[in-house]
Amino acid sequence: MQNRHGGWPSLAKGIGDQQNGTGDPDATVQIGFLMGEIYGEKDPAYLKGKELFESYLDECAQDIERGYRVRLRDGEREELDVYHLTHLLLSWLLDPPRRFQSGYDASDPRLKRMMEALIDIQREDGGWRPSWGYWENPPNVSYEDFVQGYAETASVLLTVSPPTRFEGAAGSVYASVPVLLVATHFDGSQHAFVGCYVARRANLDIDPDGEWSLYSATVTATPANVTDATLLADACVTQ
Repeated sequence: MQNRHGGWPSLAKGIGDQQNGTGDPDATVQIGFLMGEIYGEKDPAYLKGKELFESYLDECAQDIERGYRVRLRDGEREELDVYHLTHLLLSWLLDPPRRFQSGYDASDPRLKRMMEALIDIQREDGGWRPSWGYWENPPNVSYEDFVQGYAETASVLLTVSPPTRFEGAAGSVYASVPVLLVATHFDGSQHAFVGCYVARRANLDIDPDGEWSLYSATVTATPANVTDATLLADACVTQ
């Protein structure tokens, strides 16, 4: 349900929760532009969603200028990352690029600056810092050790199965996500791994706008280096 600010939540919530904050940026933009496509550009839901999209773009542009973002949940400063710079512009897998069709492209100075900042941070660290930032408790002692673990990796193909297990404990929600990873090394060899990633976020009644983070992961090499997606079926059974 759209809240009084024109925003939409990312998950189903009670009406009271929906009225707190402006909603989830991704869900708001996605649903807002969908409404415009179905009902036309004079649709109230579309107009409110577009207004929020404009404010989200302005906020992102301001973050780029000052060189950091401020987390909503605790007010702490956080380095800019790939997700923060791109999530407003990305469409879901089977969704047409409604935002670009609506005139939001490189001619918009905010979007141009976002793309420039994206190139800059990728150039600085090879693109691994966003992956490091997703971890609540990173698997390596330092970021440098984390990057070194991918020293021979040219690319990674990730296949996931939508989480079917959600568990709650001590004010948090945990989601188990089966994953299949195929890493291609610079020498052309491929190495397949299967396992289970566990993501965590605060309960909606505690932090309605809280973000998911990676809490833990158990990953092992696949038998005979196979890349069969059916391995996902049992990846999280024992977690």
